[in-house]
Amino acid sequence: MLDDQEINLECRDVTSVSSSAPRCLAVFPSGKKKAKQRLAIGEKKGIVSVFSLNRKMERTVAFQTPRQRRPISCLTLYADQVFFVYGSVLEAYSKKGKSFFSFDTNVTEEIHSVFVATPFIITCGSFMVTAFRESKELGFYMSPDRINAMVAFVATSSLRRSELDFEDYRCIIGCNDRVIRMLRGHKPLEEISCEAPISAMYMSEGQRVVYFGTDAGSLGCLDLQRSDFTVTRTLSYIPSNRQSAVTALAVYDINGDKAEELLVGRQDGSVQVYCIKQSGDKGEAKPICIWSRSVDERILTIVAGLITNAQRPDVLVHSFSGKITAFRVEEMEQGAEEDAEALGAGQEGEERQAEDVQEEIDELKRLIEEKKQQLATRAGATKDKAPILAVSSTFTAKLALSQQTDSPALLLVVESDTILSCVTLQSEVELHFLETPGTDVIMQESNSCSGMRTRTIAILHPTGLQRCSCSVRFWVKDGQPGALKLTLLSAPVPRTAQVKVVALKVLPLFARVGGDNVDSAETPTHSTLQVEGSFTARDMHSWLYTLLQGTPELYQPNLVELHYDNVFLHSALVVTYGDGKATFSTDSLVALAIIKRAISSCASERSLTVGCSMHVHSDAIRYELERLAPHIASHNKASRNARILEALQELRSDHNEDTGIFSEEHQRLLDDPEEVAKQHAQVMHMSGYLRNYLLHLYETAVDLVPRMPKMTPTVREALLGLCGCGDVASVMVDLERIFGCSGIHKTAEELPAPNA
Repeated sequence: MLDDQEINLECRDVTSVSSSAPRCLAVFPSGKKKAKQRLAIGEKKGIVSVFSLNRKMERTVAFQTPRQRRPISCLTLYADQVFFVYGSVLEAYSKKGKSFFSFDTNVTEEIHSVFVATPFIITCGSFMVTAFRESKELGFYMSPDRINAMVAFVATSSLRRSELDFEDYRCIIGCNDRVIRMLRGHKPLEEISCEAPISAMYMSEGQRVVYFGTDAGSLGCLDLQRSDFTVTRTLSYIPSNRQSAVTALAVYDINGDKAEELLVGRQDGSVQVYCIKQSGDKGEAKPICIWSRSVDERILTIVAGLITNAQRPDVLVHSFSGKITAFRVEEMEQGAEEDAEALGAGQEGEERQAEDVQEEIDELKRLIEEKKQQLATRAGATKDKAPILAVSSTFTAKLALSQQTDSPALLLVVESDTILSCVTLQSEVELHFLETPGTDVIMQESNSCSGMRTRTIAILHPTGLQRCSCSVRFWVKDGQPGALKLTLLSAPVPRTAQVKVVALKVLPLFARVGGDNVDSAETPTHSTLQVEGSFTARDMHSWLYTLLQGTPELYQPNLVELHYDNVFLHSALVVTYGDGKATFSTDSLVALAIIKRAISSCASERSLTVGCSMHVHSDAIRYELERLAPHIASHNKASRNARILEALQELRSDHNEDTGIFSEEHQRLLDDPEEVAKQHAQVMHMSGYLRNYLLHLYETAVDLVPRMPKMTPTVREALLGLCGCGDVASVMVDLERIFGCSGIHKTAEELPAPNA
């Protein structure tokens, strides 16, 4: 058995397949004899391969299914049988490679998860969970928001029964609206609100718990043993440092301590092993990360087992480009001779591996040359130096635009299953780029001209080791909807390109939260906007979808109240709507003014008449300034410390490293320059957004508050100068003086607005 601190995993590239979807890799159960386990992998080409690995890390194929017209969307095992889905068809193969079951589910959306416990089958798509008894449909459940993950299991009280009905099964789905729902049959039993949209789930049969991960990088655990009708959250792990979204989960006893470890794969390619420890008097579970590594691209699936060695377990990860990587447990040997032998064996192994890789490269070059000649012949370009034209793009690419907690920046991630030469980005709104590791950004500003709406043009060059993905961080002004158009250019010959488009929300920093996450005891100074007109609830829902992140894609008649939170300034927003009427309540005047303009614009496009009336709370501006002041002061402090540290380092060099002349506060800065630089980098990207927000808030106050002085060059200069010096108290005094908060209390009132 390995101690927690002694775990060491050796990285080995296993194989590579055509890019596939999450949950398309599975490990067969081990037999009676302790031998290496087989793998099943579903590919984009519509093929499922079952194979094991020999000593040379080469695939020994047990069987391979015929190629289908549609890619494999998900795969699972029932005992030693393989069940997989392509399109709407579910098919099953025995361990000997014989097809014994196939039927068309008639599900119209793509199936991303499947559970099999014969004779029952449960499939899960973007919004629907559908159950079957063999090929007969039993019913379905329609989720109020997008389903990102699903697990199914037998209820605890039914485990000892020999014959099971469908009512003995439970299904848990993780949704985009930050809610986990447990289903019995086709009806929800319980809902649990979480801190972020659920992105991955895994069922541990041994412990009878369900682990889940979120888009915010947090982890949680649900206990299933206490009741068949409710679940209890026993673990809540929110990392202190910002981590990428969780994309894959699994459990396995990696270090041989007779307890399962939690295996986590993330969007940025991080692979982590967590040991679950019980701490505190109440026995609360706490995950401790005992090992971490990165493969530099999104993890689609993570599994574990005796795969490359019959004695030591492996952690196997399937990444976005199709590469499968194994991390094998290695025990530290004692003694110098044993170390030398291990080192020599390792060097010989590396040399053999390098030779094998070189042979593969030579073979691939030969195949590429053959394909080039075939393509040139078909295109009629057989002459020397004639251009070769690609007729289609064959690589797979994916875009993800996400918010960052406690930051005004948005993160755009571009992923591909092939090496990218560059990515061209065109935006209809002005983007303010921030430094992002692994990507070089060459930017060119472009004003609207000749009918073009392009405001920003940039070229992104991936600089990471894999170069199959790149990411960029930027912030945009609130209230400016638009679209990002990205052209992805692949590096391999023949060079092909793909065009992708992602939409920017009108209020990009607001994210939907569950109603249970709102603290009812706190009563902030909310202002309200009443909208009335000839619109339907479905119309209003479609407008909200363009306004706010996390709004359900499908309109639900029973969902009439939505809650949102600003991920940076933490402004709350509550929306209540129905036919002909909607109410927006928030503590952000900027958001309220933007919503009013956006709703009026949407109604005008459809020739609908709406009327808006706004009630501004008497203390609304002061409350918003109190929320801004700490961010401004934090920025000022970090900038001040960085300037002081630079001066102190010069003084120390002049006094020959004599530190006795410095005060205790200055000495702390000198002792930890990395922390000073880290804090400075974290807040510097806020400065542009904070300055813009202050100007926007003042302009909004001028529009909403009677007798508010208009913006002048002096006022503008004073607002911009606040992001430079001052603590919270002094910043707040200056803000109140500039905004004239004393006069605002007397004049704020309900202000009707003209019709759109």
